[in-house]
Amino acid sequence: MKARSMQDHIPSEAAAAIGGLAAKLLPAGIGATLVVLVDPPADKKELFARFFIGLAMSGMFTELTIDLLRNLSWFSALTVGNVWHVVAVAGVWGGIGWFVVGGLVMWLKKLRADPVATIAEAKKELM
Repeated sequence: MKARSMQDHIPSEAAAAIGGLAAKLLPAGIGATLVVLVDPPADKKELFARFFIGLAMSGMFTELTIDLLRNLSWFSALTVGNVWHVVAVAGVWGGIGWFVVGGLVMWLKKLRADPVATIAEAKKELM
């Protein structure tokens, strides 16, 4: 009797779809997860919002950033085909998304506590 391998159970199209999805989302998730260690969220709702935005930003902007950076002579060796390049850029975008949402949440908490003073402080900062 012939031993069946994992490839006999999963059609190649499904395996390709799972692999493609993992290759697209895993670097973004790793980047966002590492940022959790730096700035932990207050509750699960904030964790989800920050993780989702970090994942979405890195998923949306990673390939675009690599394409734009390749036009610069310093980064001409960047390729989407190199996993480590994608991981590095996705991690940066995940971190940016994480901290943007964290700053927004912090500002909204201050706004709820004292709206007049928070708005006055924001106007003073902008001018």
